[in-house]
Amino acid sequence: MTAAQCAKYVAFARISATQARRERSELYGRMVFFAVILGVFSSLWRAVAEAGMPVAADSRSLVWYLAATEWILLSAPPIHIDIQEAIRRGDVVYRLGHPASFVVAEFATGLGVLAVRTPFLGLTACLCAFAFTGWMPPLTALLIVVPFGFVASALIMALCLGTGLLAFWLQDVAPVYWVWQKLMFVLGGLSCHSRCIRHSSSRRPSSRHFRRCSRRRRRSCWELISSRQERCSEVSSSGAA
Repeated sequence: MTAAQCAKYVAFARISATQARRERSELYGRMVFFAVILGVFSSLWRAVAEAGMPVAADSRSLVWYLAATEWILLSAPPIHIDIQEAIRRGDVVYRLGHPASFVVAEFATGLGVLAVRTPFLGLTACLCAFAFTGWMPPLTALLIVVPFGFVASALIMALCLGTGLLAFWLQDVAPVYWVWQKLMFVLGGLSCHSRCIRHSSSRRPSSRHFRRCSRRRRRSCWELISSRQERCSEVSSSGAA
């Protein structure tokens, strides 16, 4: 790809970024939705931890993990919808004759939107996670998450691009999008979460440990009762005197 061709796709990205900055209602809606999700799950994990139930990690770490993953998901624009509509209306026929690749141009357009959403949603993630937990992970961890998160959002957008191109054969790509989205959730987050739960459950104390703890508790209770009886006898003897 030559420099002139790259300049064409950079222009696509710049135009889409300008449009995304002007359409602020969708961005504000995503930021509010982001804050609501973090608030609900932070309260849920805090209640679970206070109830003494086994948790795979600290509730603060779970909130920051959710903030990072939701930042990746919410930053990726659903470009498969625009591609599907362009194919349905027949606009793709006119665009195929342009001196630019339709697929690469759509991907560059999505990158422009992604470049606008990523910093705002990332700032929302950090502020809300810090407000709900009062804790912040090390700066080195955040610096590692940022580039990998941007690449992950671009990869999700590429999957949306491939899903949208299926409209040439399926006309409606919504079922395909739902299937791979649920597969990504099950094979990605849910399997990892279940693995963490198994790891935490394997570290539970054994029955022998519980028996030892119960013996110690009974012994301490008997000592407490005997000491109180001695105190009561001393008080009664002093009162009688």
